[in-house]
Amino acid sequence: MAQFFRRWAQLLRATDDWLEAVGFPLRFQDVRTLTRSISLLAQAGWWGTLAAVLSIATLLGFTVLVPLEPTIQQQWLSWPGTTLFLAFLYAFCFAVLGSSIRPLPAAARLVVAAYLIWYMLLGPFLTLPRWLALLPVWILYIVELQRRPQWYWVVGWSLLLGRLSWQLTSPVELSIAAWAAFYTAIGLLVSRVSLLERIDGRIVLFAALGTVYAIAGLEDVATLSETVRAGIDAIGDFVGVFWIWLAVDLIEDATRAAYHVARRLQRWFARRWHLVLVGSTITSAALAAIIASIAFPAGLAWREGMLLCGGLLALVGGATLWRSRVGSDLADIGHDAVIATIVVGLVYMAGAALWESSQTTQSLVGWQVLLAAAPLVFEELKATAGGIQHQSHRLVVAALGVLGLAATAVQFANRSTVAMEATITAPLVGLLHIGLPYLAGRIVLGWNVAIEPARLFLIGYGAAYPAVLLGPAIGTGSAALAVLLWHILLRRSEIVSTSPRERIAALAIVAGGTLSFYFIPLVVPIPFLPWAPAILERLNAASAPPLLSTGHVVIWGTLLAAAVILGRWYRTPLAWVGAAALVALVCRLVG
Repeated sequence: MAQFFRRWAQLLRATDDWLEAVGFPLRFQDVRTLTRSISLLAQAGWWGTLAAVLSIATLLGFTVLVPLEPTIQQQWLSWPGTTLFLAFLYAFCFAVLGSSIRPLPAAARLVVAAYLIWYMLLGPFLTLPRWLALLPVWILYIVELQRRPQWYWVVGWSLLLGRLSWQLTSPVELSIAAWAAFYTAIGLLVSRVSLLERIDGRIVLFAALGTVYAIAGLEDVATLSETVRAGIDAIGDFVGVFWIWLAVDLIEDATRAAYHVARRLQRWFARRWHLVLVGSTITSAALAAIIASIAFPAGLAWREGMLLCGGLLALVGGATLWRSRVGSDLADIGHDAVIATIVVGLVYMAGAALWESSQTTQSLVGWQVLLAAAPLVFEELKATAGGIQHQSHRLVVAALGVLGLAATAVQFANRSTVAMEATITAPLVGLLHIGLPYLAGRIVLGWNVAIEPARLFLIGYGAAYPAVLLGPAIGTGSAALAVLLWHILLRRSEIVSTSPRERIAALAIVAGGTLSFYFIPLVVPIPFLPWAPAILERLNAASAPPLLSTGHVVIWGTLLAAAVILGRWYRTPLAWVGAAALVALVCRLVG
């Protein structure tokens, strides 16, 4: 009986993996995870219960709003009840996030507080007297002071508060300095007194922001509604990186699905000629795919993808033939070949679906948009549920999930076509720049070699930020600055001590992260800085040649060539200068 249940558990796990690998949005395991996350939130008291209720209400609102006509959508979004719900959601998230930043360093607490204030208090600042709108900010300041921060962080918070306070005199810098001196003196005094140690900070923050929103709604509900929607719509820009990252998740899902097939075929690879047959078959299929992509471009859903995946298949077939001659572990060689072939096939299917969807987004309306967006919403729910199940800060994960889900709902209701394009383009960009290099690295290094694509991608993505500020168009050669910044950001990384092949694989993912920023820049307001408009204007102007155009392929190939050079001669300063110069030259010529 135990063996029977074990077999059924294995079959169910295999079915789950294949459902996710072929793009089915919800698996059996996902249902269990969602149920478990709701149970865990219920154990967190009424705050957890409130998080679950807000998530369900947001999901229902998304389902109701998206299929409606645009005019009706706008009427529903401007309805006072919708504004009240979003304001309540804001107050909940402000309370949970504002009271949960205690473990962060002081600088991070200040940055998080600035963004919370920027996104969640714009409405009250535009509709209420400044002293009343500042009430939640003062409470947040007191919460920070109870942590007994160093005096210079008290000054930092005081400058933030001075920037938000009303102008006393001209110029504005003098007014900020006067307010900062006042707030610093108050802060140094209040930090010596225990005011909130016996009170739940979440309740105080929730009550403060809820009261301010209620008064703002009574004063000018139309302006409040518009600003609240604009703020939560802007939060959706943070989700863009998540959609890029889905490409690597696809590779992992496909790998798990392929594993079940490869494991059942391992005995068949006990004879060497079986491996030769498999390698020859894969190589022939790769050549056929490459020829078809060249000879019959109109008959393929994704000609460029067929060419790329055909190249990867050729790599798999060639490696299998070579390893079958020199290797001794035939079962392991065949196992790798089967996994790689299945994953490449599934990657092509996913890429072709995204490519076709990107060409037909403009024609989607009503229920078509809802059905097309459903998998994206499921991904957000699954990511939130997984975080709740595995993280200790469950309420924080739940609050972030509620914000992300609400932002997605408002974006689709406000401008469904733009939102759909973003959530299709971002995974396609990630599949090309992150997924394919990651897959190639796994094929070359072996499926058991650990590669951490998330951190490598974020390093490359972050390095592009100052590069885009230097030159928004990649044709200016600004990506060369990002290449030089790789060295600084990777200085404490473990890839310094790895083999050249592993470094090349890692740097290829870093290069993909840099290139991705030019297609999907993370454009978020930089709160309260005087030069913020200029920064945002340059970030919004980030551009690169169209996906898989000649210019894009050449620049992408150059960045990968730079990754090869740096992987081979990582500790040579001349290699870094040469790689950056190569990138700058090619980008300038192509641009």
